[in-house]
Amino acid sequence: MRVIHAQAQPGTTGHTLTARLKLLRPTSPDLVDAGFLVAACLLALAGFVTGFDNLRFLAVAVVGVLLGVLAAHVANVFRWSWSAAVLIAGAFYFLLGPALTVPRLAVGGVLPTPDAIGALGASLVTGWMEFLTTLAPVDGNGELLALPWVLALLAGSIGHCVGRRARSAWLPLTVPLVLLCLVIALGTLDAPLLRLQGLGFAVLALGWLAVRFPRTRRVLRSGRPGRLQLGLGAAMLAAALLGGLALAPVLPGVADERHVLRAELEPPVDVRQYPTPLVGFRTFSGQDLQLYWDTPLLQVDGAAPGAQLRIAVLDRWSGASWSGLGDGVADGSGFQRLGARVPDPPRDRVTQTMVRVLPGYADNPSLNPWLPSLGRVSAIAFDGPGAQDHRDNYRFNLTTDQGFVPDRLRADDLVVVDSAPLPGFDAMTGDPAPGDGVRQDDATTAFLAGTTQRLAAGDAEQWTQLADVAKALRTDGAWSDGTRAGEEQYLPGHGQYRLTSFVTGQQFVGSDEQYAATFALMASRLGYPARVVFGAEVPEGGEVRGKDIRAWVELSVAGHGWVSVPTSVFTPDRSKKPEKNQRQNNDQESIRNVPPPNPVPPPGSYDEMTDTDPASARAELPASEQFWRAFWAVFRVVGPPLGVLALIVGIILGLKALRSRGRRTRGQPSTRIAGGWDEVLDAARDAGRPVPVGSTRLEAGELLGRDDVRDLGRAADAAVFGAGEISSATVAQYWQGVAEARRAIVKDLPWWRRPLARLNLASLVTHGRLARWGTGRLKGRSS
Repeated sequence: MRVIHAQAQPGTTGHTLTARLKLLRPTSPDLVDAGFLVAACLLALAGFVTGFDNLRFLAVAVVGVLLGVLAAHVANVFRWSWSAAVLIAGAFYFLLGPALTVPRLAVGGVLPTPDAIGALGASLVTGWMEFLTTLAPVDGNGELLALPWVLALLAGSIGHCVGRRARSAWLPLTVPLVLLCLVIALGTLDAPLLRLQGLGFAVLALGWLAVRFPRTRRVLRSGRPGRLQLGLGAAMLAAALLGGLALAPVLPGVADERHVLRAELEPPVDVRQYPTPLVGFRTFSGQDLQLYWDTPLLQVDGAAPGAQLRIAVLDRWSGASWSGLGDGVADGSGFQRLGARVPDPPRDRVTQTMVRVLPGYADNPSLNPWLPSLGRVSAIAFDGPGAQDHRDNYRFNLTTDQGFVPDRLRADDLVVVDSAPLPGFDAMTGDPAPGDGVRQDDATTAFLAGTTQRLAAGDAEQWTQLADVAKALRTDGAWSDGTRAGEEQYLPGHGQYRLTSFVTGQQFVGSDEQYAATFALMASRLGYPARVVFGAEVPEGGEVRGKDIRAWVELSVAGHGWVSVPTSVFTPDRSKKPEKNQRQNNDQESIRNVPPPNPVPPPGSYDEMTDTDPASARAELPASEQFWRAFWAVFRVVGPPLGVLALIVGIILGLKALRSRGRRTRGQPSTRIAGGWDEVLDAARDAGRPVPVGSTRLEAGELLGRDDVRDLGRAADAAVFGAGEISSATVAQYWQGVAEARRAIVKDLPWWRRPLARLNLASLVTHGRLARWGTGRLKGRSS
């Protein structure tokens, strides 16, 4: 049956601390319902076990559910609305959340700070999206702990309110069931606790129903249930659970695969918005340009001299440029937020490399978003001035093993990378077949069909044909980036127009940019998935300069995965200069390969990379967009503190409004009129004019010195002690007078004290009212 708390008699006294503590002492039904709710909620929240890298989330969930139940118990005892329980849980979220979820932002790891509260507020809005777009498991000690924290608080507060107020036996099950569905939706495709959660939840649900059903139904029976009845009941329960476990996979409508939200979301970072470094290759290789050729870029420690340091892996050719989309496969495609560790890390040949970012790298917009590594990544850590920002914004691509930081690396940042080099081209034996991966579109690369066929051996195996193409490019070509005197005609770029002129000339002439782009496209035409890598060859001492920058190719080979093809395999030595008096070949092949018009460069082109004038960029923005950018920049700073302040104000005003509504609408007419008088006294207390406890209504009216208050006191005495029925119209008229008296009491204050009176907490902790409620509960509570 529903919990009933009897009100105290009007004259009851008792203001001791013991009486107030007894007021909140739970009954047996309170404890039973709370126990089932806590167990069901924790079983549901255990589904986050694959989402976090440790079990701290479970400790946070335990505290959250218990505090939520406590908030609901307080609201139930004082007969507040369920929304009051949610408001109390919200206060717990911001007051205790910093110590549990973001201790690094709290004073001493415990006390809230504006930064900690702002982080918790941001997690309410964007936390679920960050969790879904982060490669699981996420850091179990990070800010995303706010997600199980808030879910636990809400489930505990709402669930216990429903459990102790609902007459239906099954209705309280809806809250933990909804929580279970939410955790599944926010979880991963891996579900090691699937059967434990299903069977455990079924057992808890049946047990809870068995306990609650007799409260709402009068069961006719003689004596206690016998052993036979208990045995039959247990056997039926076991048969139902085992039968469901066996038949569930074959029932119609049961999905073959687990469906979660993260599988349906697209990663928010679009790398195409950032310049691709390959288009600026000549700024590093061109000694005569005096740009980055002798500029220190990175200090690499832990890598052997000559090691290939991957900076950016570019796996998509649009016809105009190579870019690092990394969306070749559906499973783990694109750049995603990385969790606490890299899924399926390499086990062999892992080397820890410490890469310190130097100003030349940090100041280059085409380099600073990319994280260097030696190959397949096992772990990445940050140190330095921007370490925390990088950890918050870091994205990783499972397809290409490429790290990316949208907030860009800064000078003196330290990146610690555990990675394993890819197998080398020279380690391949026999004629290995193409491996898994997505090739470039044949229609887009059709302009290379004739050249590929001419360079490759006709009837040989695919690998042999690929080796012949690499050998022809290396031996027949010459190296030039167009920066030396007399070689200005060899333009930069790797779009279709530039590569067409590269393969149709009398001699292949270009830099690493053209050779790597062409060889990768020809390998794709021969069946091998290929991608271009922009990186560096680590020199003695580990200081990487612009002259150490290289571009090479990686191929997908069956049985070996991705294989690195060094620049020297398909590119001539940089000392090999072009033949003089070069002219374009005008034979039939050139006619068949007429270059198309130069395409419009996409985002990330060389022209865009070199345009770094921020003033011109700002001048092109519409006035409305400039306004909104400025607005949001200010809002990000002042918004969180204002939001916390608004939450506190809302909680105080909400509790007072709930108290006033309860007094106005609950109980007999005389009780509602007496509640109106209490409302007037509370307004006086909040205005700084408290009335001594035990004063009669007439004495209180005289002490407050207001005629309207005296009239209300006499009317309340007549309603409580007088004879006859009181109409609803009389109650409404009395409460109208109460509202006018409250406004008048506040209006007598100076203007600056009026809002403080409305937010004063004095009336919420009145001892007299607690004593009356406490005595009534001790005498009359039942279940």
